[in-house]
Amino acid sequence: MLINTRMSDTTRAYNKLVDLLTGLTGLVKVSLRNAVTMTQTSVVVTASSTALLPINTNRRYLAVMNTGSGDAYLGIGGAAVAGQGWLLSANGGGMVWEGTGVLSNAITAISNAGTTIVVIEG
Repeated sequence: MLINTRMSDTTRAYNKLVDLLTGLTGLVKVSLRNAVTMTQTSVVVTASSTALLPINTNRRYLAVMNTGSGDAYLGIGGAAVAGQGWLLSANGGGMVWEGTGVLSNAITAISNAGTTIVVIEG
């Protein structure tokens, strides 16, 4: 389950543009300002605090999802501690930050059972 409780202004504007363009034919050129390049990585997380991302003050989007079979806990700006911090439940638990609420801190994770975390950053 990926949790996203807030849609960014950019996403809302893009969705409105798509609605307006639906049904048009011919060549349509669209240019979005402030486009963000996304990178995706998979990190194997163990029973030791594992780095997911370093500090990044230019981060504008961050999504993390636990695709593995063990629960994981996030550490924000420091070492992750099992049983503390934000829980990413096994098999799909996730978090999304976008817009002005994106964390710039280093992100770590820990999982006593071991798991895999997919990270998308932009």
